[in-house]
Amino acid sequence: MKVYLYDSETEYDFDDMINDDDTDLETAIEEFYELSEEEGSFLGIITPDNRIIQFAYVDNNKWILDIPSKDNPQDFYQREVNYDACVEIIKSVFSGTSIDEIKGP
Repeated sequence: MKVYLYDSETEYDFDDMINDDDTDLETAIEEFYELSEEEGSFLGIITPDNRIIQFAYVDNNKWILDIPSKDNPQDFYQREVNYDACVEIIKSVFSGTSIDEIKGP
């Protein structure tokens, strides 16, 4: 998986696409744990089939799960999730759960 993130408090940028590396689950979770809970902080994952799933901090224990459409990036699915749900979704993506399954019906 490819992972990218931006921490708005520390201005830390992580983008494994620059070196064409893949990130493992342990690193992705560690990076998410280190991410500041400040507006503008986000973490994104690009799956092997080039689907994107992003988590953006909004407020106290409130994150926006954002999944752009496969066919039209201007169209996207969003829902509010808490911190623990973000961690569980990250784990499920790395275990092979499809983006469509994460979106639900």
